[in-house]
This record gives sequence, structure tokens and C-alpha cells, in this order.
Amino acid sequence: MPQGQAVTVRYRLGKNPTRTATVMGRGGAWSPLFGQLFGIFVSGCFAAFGVLSLWLGVEELSR
Repeated sequence: MPQGQAVTVRYRLGKNPTRTATVMGRGGAWSPLFGQLFGIFVSGCFAAFGVLSLWLGVEELSR
């Protein structure tokens, strides 16, 4: 970032601001949300694949 550029700083209420402050990047307030949603989506895909594999395996064993 160039010197003198305006930035948005967020920190947790009730905590020490110097230890919890973060600077929001170009994505603004939505950027961290999408980063977390991507991780949740990938984890959900692995979980769905595991459940599908288990379901198909149990169905095959019951034949």
C-alpha cells in the first residue's frame, strides 16, 4: 500500500485494539467471508463424497 492511503481497520470490541486490529483489503468486508465460505464449501464436498461412498458401500454389501 502506498503511504497516506486511507484504510479501513476493524477490531474486536472489548479486546485490546492493538492486538486484534486487522486492515481490510481490496475485497472490503466481504473478502474474509468468501475466504471462509470457500473452506466450508470444500469441507462440505469432502463430507458429501464420504457419505456418498459410505452409502454406496453399504448398499453394495446388503446385496
